[in-house]
Amino acid sequence: LLLVATVALGACYWQGTRRMQDTSREHVAEQGRLSQEVSDRERSLEQARLELAWARAELQRAWSEGNGSRAELGRLGSELERVTGVLGRTQKELQELQGQLNSTQDTVSRLRACVNTDCCPSGWLLYRGKGLFISSEKKTWEGSRDECEKKYSQLLITKSWSRWTVPTFLKNADIPYWIGLQKSSFPWYDYGGLEEVYPEGEGVSDVWFWVDGSLYERPWQWKSNGSCAVISHGNIKPALCTGPKDLNFWICEKEAGPSSPF
Repeated sequence: LLLVATVALGACYWQGTRRMQDTSREHVAEQGRLSQEVSDRERSLEQARLELAWARAELQRAWSEGNGSRAELGRLGSELERVTGVLGRTQKELQELQGQLNSTQDTVSRLRACVNTDCCPSGWLLYRGKGLFISSEKKTWEGSRDECEKKYSQLLITKSWSRWTVPTFLKNADIPYWIGLQKSSFPWYDYGGLEEVYPEGEGVSDVWFWVDGSLYERPWQWKSNGSCAVISHGNIKPALCTGPKDLNFWICEKEAGPSSPF
């Protein structure tokens, strides 16, 4: 089994490197798109500023000429308010786009560095900007989580993966691996006073959370068996993890980068 896993990891490492290069090119294209969108937003912002200046000039002219038309003044005041709102929204959108552009530029720089340098130590697999560690022994879910923390990493979070981006070795593997997803109790709230209450026997539903604290986007039915999750054949499934005999292999993840400690 270890030999098969080693061979599979070697093949996946080669595939992962090529996919990283493809991903880098995709990020460069996304960076270009965001740059164009920022440029368009800046032009819209400049147009809004011109309209705002015109509305202010018209309002001042109406007052200066002693135009007693309250209707006209009201119309210009409404136009000034509208343009001010447009200006505010455009500025906010521009800030958001600039943030996305900066994030994309950082990602592209990191991915380019990872293509040219060794971002993962021996025994780790580079895949889509992450270093993946696949265990060769079985542990409980909590034991697996602790092992990942010892490696300055965490159990695998797959929420950014679609069914088309799941690694081939996970799609084809019939071995379940622990991932960073666990079920916990979510109490009802008294929204009037925003106070937590814990009703007896009712009002408590099970919710699944990733180890980074985010909510699982596609929860199972509340009666699903198991309090932890595994990935097998590329699918996420609930699994029992309350007993010492509930053992599985596991996968750790960490952001890959030349300066990442492992």
